[in-house]
Amino acid sequence: MCGVLFINSKKNILDKKLCLDAFKTLKSRGPDKQLHEFIDKKNFLGNSILSITGKVKNGKSLYGNKNFKLSFNGEIYNYKFLQSKYHFKSSQIKSDTDLLLKINMQKGPVKAAKKLDGMYAYAFFDRKQDKISFVTDPQGEKKLFIYNDKDYFIVSSTILAVKKFINLKNIDYNVLNDYFATRHFLFKERTIYKNLTISKLGEVLNYNIKTKQFNHKRYFDIFNLISKKKYDYFKKFPLSEIADKFERLLHKRLLSMLPNRKFASIFSGGVDSSLISVLLSKIKVPNLLACLDHKGKDQTIKQTRVMSKLFKGKLATRNINSKKYFLTLNKAYSLICHPFCTHDFVGRLQISELFKKKNCKVYFVADGADELFGGYEKYKKRIWKQKKNCSPYSEFKKGINNNSELKRYIDKVWEKAFLKYTKFLDTRESSIQASLFTDYFIQCVSVGNIGTDLMSGENSVEPRTPFIQKDIIEFAINLPLKFKINFKTKNKKLATKPVLKMIFLKYFKKEFLFKKQGFPGFPNETFKHMNINDKKKIKKIFGIMSKSRKIDREFKWKVLNIYFFAKYNNILIDFKKLK
Repeated sequence: MCGVLFINSKKNILDKKLCLDAFKTLKSRGPDKQLHEFIDKKNFLGNSILSITGKVKNGKSLYGNKNFKLSFNGEIYNYKFLQSKYHFKSSQIKSDTDLLLKINMQKGPVKAAKKLDGMYAYAFFDRKQDKISFVTDPQGEKKLFIYNDKDYFIVSSTILAVKKFINLKNIDYNVLNDYFATRHFLFKERTIYKNLTISKLGEVLNYNIKTKQFNHKRYFDIFNLISKKKYDYFKKFPLSEIADKFERLLHKRLLSMLPNRKFASIFSGGVDSSLISVLLSKIKVPNLLACLDHKGKDQTIKQTRVMSKLFKGKLATRNINSKKYFLTLNKAYSLICHPFCTHDFVGRLQISELFKKKNCKVYFVADGADELFGGYEKYKKRIWKQKKNCSPYSEFKKGINNNSELKRYIDKVWEKAFLKYTKFLDTRESSIQASLFTDYFIQCVSVGNIGTDLMSGENSVEPRTPFIQKDIIEFAINLPLKFKINFKTKNKKLATKPVLKMIFLKYFKKEFLFKKQGFPGFPNETFKHMNINDKKKIKKIFGIMSKSRKIDREFKWKVLNIYFFAKYNNILIDFKKLK
């Protein structure tokens, strides 16, 4: 977990103090070292470093030399392989950062990115060409926030750093209204601020610091992993062999991601986190298993304690009640500087605080398994029965503009996947497979990854997500549908995620295969902890918005979410514009 910050002034000389103040906000993401340089009077580049792999360089200047500079956030899992392949001397490569610098100098950002296996968002500056390139991984783990107006071009790992440098107040109400169209706030490539966007997956953004011109170059498209060859290969095997194949693949992936230091694994007792934790233990038992106990809402906490003992896992529990949830909101909103995608951001912040307390800089999390392997029972039943060929996300709530940018974007994602599948599958299976792909692309990339990154960064810990690495994604999206959703099975518990559950049952008893539980929290219960003045304001807002919308639990949380965000970030929201 590190932080990247680039600031380009298009007109005036940069205020050095203001640049450094903005850069200091990234300290928690990289407490081991803060490196920065003023490239010239109008350009600043900084890198806040959390050291995981190798040693941090001496001095205060950035990685690089006179002509090339690097600011890097992430981990390159195959850096040892690349070091050997391109014959870099061991004296030159003391970390994955060293490797990343060398390979970008040798091959350029686009060709270099094609060789990488990992999670990353980095800036590579080439002085000879007056060009700085921003590169992000194709699975969407690490992102960059991009601000561009007539005065500044800013790229940062957080909105907070951008906000510290300039006055972010100008709200895009079209984006904010889209929040009410779907269950979660979907970032897509937008934020609620005008002129502030998010980096695209698998792209290189090139920016010329002299001409102020920029261009995008895609180096990897996750949709191209959809393969008839892979699908035809998988359909030859029974479920048991598919499960064995995936277990071996996941074991190999975990081995490549294992840090040479103390690490933890989130262990909720569910299928996905249990698999990650138990397979990790076959390589090296995690120093810590961690779970959240949402008082009064968790259904699995007792079984989690029993399950952890089966592979000698040391379990630490973080207790959360509605009051603690409410008190954490201020801090969480101050970090993200944006309405939450989902209410579990608070839980993600709480558990990262636990890892920091236990001195675990790295932890494993099972995000993405439900989306890729068909884990959401109610949702999957709905798409299984769908009669028309369309993205399930097209079923927007009534009163929402059907021509909204968000709807068009989601439909485009689904259609792109659908057309890939129809090259070798019938229309019905193509439709459902495309829906599952959209679920991953939207829910995981636009919701979960951002929350995991930002909340973990505050506590100087690095999340690693095995299920959303390219090889795992490729395996999942090419599985025949019966290996992801099988409602014809007599065993109802195996109707969803049958591949993962087959592996689960190798290590745990059937009674631990309990009904899926969503991520609990206390989003609406926060109301009772608010002061009288805030309660009055919220009730007034409900009255304004009830004229055009149904007041249910989901709606209430969204209004509370926006209200808290505005309050803690000192931003005025005109709720009359939310229609």
